[in-house]
Amino acid sequence: MRFTTDRRTALEQAKSGLKIAGAMVSTVVAGIAFATAYIDILGKNGADHVLRGWLLGAATGVVVLVTIEYWRRWFFYIPGYLATRTSLGLLLGWASPVGYIFVVFPVLMFAMATLSFRFSRPAKLGAVDRIVLVVSLLLMSCAVPLSLSVQPRPMALAFAGAADVLLLLARMLSVFHSPRRARGTSAVGPNY
Repeated sequence: MRFTTDRRTALEQAKSGLKIAGAMVSTVVAGIAFATAYIDILGKNGADHVLRGWLLGAATGVVVLVTIEYWRRWFFYIPGYLATRTSLGLLLGWASPVGYIFVVFPVLMFAMATLSFRFSRPAKLGAVDRIVLVVSLLLMSCAVPLSLSVQPRPMALAFAGAADVLLLLARMLSVFHSPRRARGTSAVGPNY
């Protein structure tokens, strides 16, 4: 077994640690802000908080969009975790009157984790990929409370399915417009 030492200075190591801690704290804060905005928009805190909910939701969306380079690398863990946690519904879901929700939701989350894995690569994100990832996060954030509520709603499947379709279309678009494909088609000339 071979151990290597970190060649960075103590200051660089401290900066790296603070960045990681800041990313973790900001993730939790963004989640709490989104949950608060969601509750306010639904009017659970009273009708006078609806405007505050929309403003808080918009501000959270802007922060998420600006920090996408940090959280995109581990985003696929969230639907993967949700799929794993709800996968017991695949076995026992048929016993419930709304069993199809318990069965289909983990499948859609597994698909979302698989389709969003490509964003974890260190390549630069284009504008379309940024929008797709943020909208997918928003759709997933709408689907999760609806599926995990006391009485799961079919709308959860619509939100999760829409995110999966969006991620699939973006994947197909990226494959179609990939530089390798462009080089491959341009290198092949007419056959005479």
